[in-house]
Amino acid sequence: MSRAARLLAVALLVLPGGALAQAQAPASAEGKAKKAKKNSKAKKLDAPAAASVDPLQPLVAPPAAPAKAQQAPAPAAAKAPAAAPAARPAQAKATEAKGAPLPPPPAIVKTETETTRVVEAQGDLDPAAADAEAKKDAAKKAITRFRVAPRVGALVPRTPLQTGVYAGAELAYRLPILDDRLRLSLGIGYSQVRARLSRIIIGRGYDPAFLQNTTLMPMELMVTGDVLDEQKGAPLGLSLGVGYGLWWTFTSLHSFDQTVEDRGPAHAFVAALRLLKHLGLGSILVDVRYAEAHRQLSKLGTVAIGDFSGFTFTAGYGFEF
Repeated sequence: MSRAARLLAVALLVLPGGALAQAQAPASAEGKAKKAKKNSKAKKLDAPAAASVDPLQPLVAPPAAPAKAQQAPAPAAAKAPAAAPAARPAQAKATEAKGAPLPPPPAIVKTETETTRVVEAQGDLDPAAADAEAKKDAAKKAITRFRVAPRVGALVPRTPLQTGVYAGAELAYRLPILDDRLRLSLGIGYSQVRARLSRIIIGRGYDPAFLQNTTLMPMELMVTGDVLDEQKGAPLGLSLGVGYGLWWTFTSLHSFDQTVEDRGPAHAFVAALRLLKHLGLGSILVDVRYAEAHRQLSKLGTVAIGDFSGFTFTAGYGFEF
């Protein structure tokens, strides 16, 4: 067979209208039908699953919370002692608004070992302690330091000298030591005493009208301690004191129409007791003092009285500031 004849035969077979195409056409149509049937069956199987899926919900739902198991009631146990309530912190008071109701009174809780009293803190200080501190500060501010006191009374010698009128004044300062109970005072006074006696004057004879006049000016430096103090709550003030006195004396003797004079200091030891009662700007004072004072009257011999010891009773008013 020639080359041209072979090519013509192949073309007839391959072309759409040829025998090969007609042989393959039924096979191709049968395959397509089987494939369409298979796809239709697969769609029918997948349709229920696709219909049940909500596109708005996640494919995997979160696990449901397990139901709470009903707990059985616990058996009744022995009643335990109540515990003491914990004390509130100190900052709780500061954070409360004004006008808040007061906390309940402290509770007394009894335990097996002892009874414990729980006191809730009221800020930084307990109310009783704060009140005591405030009173203490107020008392310290109310304490006065200085006192000026004029006094009048009587000087009663323990010798034959007669009682004389006494007038004086003092300036006192409260020392800031020993709980403000000590005072340092400086006082000055004035008094006149006299004695009319019978004396035998050597070289002159007996004189029934012997007269001695003495003017005293006591200057005393005292240290007194308050046993009771009205400014510290006592109903009455009481103080005791001791000190040194320098008594200036001016003495004149009259005998047989002659006058002899002597002057000079007499050293004295002084002890004092004082009562005080607050009134107005200061306190009423009542003093009892004893002074041991002596002077040797050398110019006047032994007939003159140089012992000026005795008691001083005075009353006065002390201005305090």
